[in-house]
Amino acid sequence: MRKIYLLMFLFLFNSCISIPFSRGIEPLTEQTMIKGSKDKILVININGTIHDSQSRKTFLGSAETNISSRVAEELDKAAEDSSIKSIIFRIDSPGGSVTTCDILHNLITEHKKKSKQYIVAHMGSIAASGGYYLSVTADKIIAHPTTVTGSIGVVAFMVNMEGLLQKIGIEDQTIKSGSAKTMGSPFKKMTKQDRALFQKIIDSMYNRFITVILEGRPNLTRKSLLKIADGRVMIASDALDYGLIDDIGYWQEAVKAAENGAGINNPTIITYSRPGNYHPNAFTIKSGSESLSLNLISIDSSEFLTKYGISFMYLWKM
Repeated sequence: MRKIYLLMFLFLFNSCISIPFSRGIEPLTEQTMIKGSKDKILVININGTIHDSQSRKTFLGSAETNISSRVAEELDKAAEDSSIKSIIFRIDSPGGSVTTCDILHNLITEHKKKSKQYIVAHMGSIAASGGYYLSVTADKIIAHPTTVTGSIGVVAFMVNMEGLLQKIGIEDQTIKSGSAKTMGSPFKKMTKQDRALFQKIIDSMYNRFITVILEGRPNLTRKSLLKIADGRVMIASDALDYGLIDDIGYWQEAVKAAENGAGINNPTIITYSRPGNYHPNAFTIKSGSESLSLNLISIDSSEFLTKYGISFMYLWKM
């Protein structure tokens, strides 16, 4: 029986070791997806979980930069190009780290103030929690007919493995300077003091989420927003009824909204990519890491601390 518990314990820390092969990070270059007039619309993709993990180092170079660095680089290039009149953010994300989402929100907001470029958010299959947090930076939000959005709220995932450790003969002998120093530790039961301290942090981050939405969606009132800001997800039609989005449509409608908002016709649609990455149209998914990796073994102890530290998330996770 002990062997079974030990295997379960090891499984909790299961990850993978991989060797990524890459030429190293090179500057972003402009790639034309649809040729039109001199006026341009830039497409920026926000895909997957939003988290600023470190760029992966390899013996041949590094993979893609973290998402905040990549988006900052794209916005810097866009600010230098006066022919870019609008930006479409294609958002397909369940959200992610509170801080990373807030960094991206600030980057886009400050870019809007300086560049005056018209911003459209086009939601993909999921634009929930942190994905919606970024969407409200846009001048217009358009959802795909089958988009799942909402999940307005904050979560911090924690587990208590104290009972499991006792069964396999492992005892926590952590030395600490204060009673709250190990709050959130998976090796002990959470105290009432710990829970109260965590709840205060969660409530503060939740209030910021509400404030950000109200700043980006002036059509909403705090009272009406709080009625649906309980973490629920919803389909696009309900989000439209609640005033969380402006319209429902496909890619063509997002382009038309960008054209109308910027006052341009027949624009050239562009994106930025690393050399060697082909993006023939707006449906090409740009991953966070564009390198080849070879999985060798299924346990990576180097990720132990970062993986099991407490993370506060604007995230919808089933």
